[in-house]
Amino acid sequence: MTTTAPEVFTGGQKALMAQEAVHATRQYSPGTVPGLLQTLDYATEVANALPHLSDDREDHIRLRMARGRQVRECTHLRHQFIVGAAVHDLDPHTPLMDAQRAHLADLDQLGHIDIRVRPARVVLTDPTGFTIRAGRVWIEAGDTYFVASDDVQQWVEEWGRLWEEAVPLSAYQQGQR
Repeated sequence: MTTTAPEVFTGGQKALMAQEAVHATRQYSPGTVPGLLQTLDYATEVANALPHLSDDREDHIRLRMARGRQVRECTHLRHQFIVGAAVHDLDPHTPLMDAQRAHLADLDQLGHIDIRVRPARVVLTDPTGFTIRAGRVWIEAGDTYFVASDDVQQWVEEWGRLWEEAVPLSAYQQGQR
């Protein structure tokens, strides 16, 4: 049996932005708020925790914010996100997280963005999160993306299962869990 190293996405934020301009996104992010949904303050805190961004930190944050604006403005594409309950319920309720939760609620009101919250349960594919876009599946590790080598249909089916188990953000924020 031959094992090959996984393909790493090397295009950076600009290449992601080009993909997101023409393709819908389905993203499962159990451990952090997806970059496309982050406030500037939250994105800055995440970037500060990534030591390899030392020289590119400001550019990384600027492009992440531009990608978020683009997703909000590309109303012809439907974007779906699942965040983990632990991310949404993070204690203590700091001003940073309260502002991030309010931002998520505002985004969820847009007709082309759906956000759901999923209680912790078994994940059949990758527990760190994944993105389905443009007929490919990307597994996320920090801000590095690896192409999933398995059958894309398996990931699409897993996405459907996770989506069905997740609670719409507005209902979750009203205590329906």
